[in-house]
Amino acid sequence: MSDKSIPPFPNKKEQHDECVEFLLSSAVVNIKKSDGKTSSSHEDLEKYVIEDRSMIMEQLSLIDPKIILCGYTFDHFKEIWSGEIKPVGNTEFIFQAQNHIVIDWWHPANQYPNELCYYALCAVVQEANVL
Repeated sequence: MSDKSIPPFPNKKEQHDECVEFLLSSAVVNIKKSDGKTSSSHEDLEKYVIEDRSMIMEQLSLIDPKIILCGYTFDHFKEIWSGEIKPVGNTEFIFQAQNHIVIDWWHPANQYPNELCYYALCAVVQEANVL
């Protein structure tokens, strides 16, 4: 997106294509599937981080996303990532890790309205200057 504007929430077909293009520059990689449970314990996630670190890093390397969205798992991401992680701006949830922007954000399965999640995330991405 060259004009740095946030595309409208995709209520219409023509908006959907622009939104998809906007969101395709990011990746959401699960540390673990929860088998339908509403949450995973810190200890359980830690086990998967240790066991699957190389596979998760391989996925990130293959996808090579501009944006990495951590759904309440940033502490685990820090354990996986071997390079430097620096905060971006004055926020407590946007970071730079090599050529990636890492956002410590809500889990994608949160119960907030979709439109709220969309515009809030768009604003955070805009704040990170990666639009």
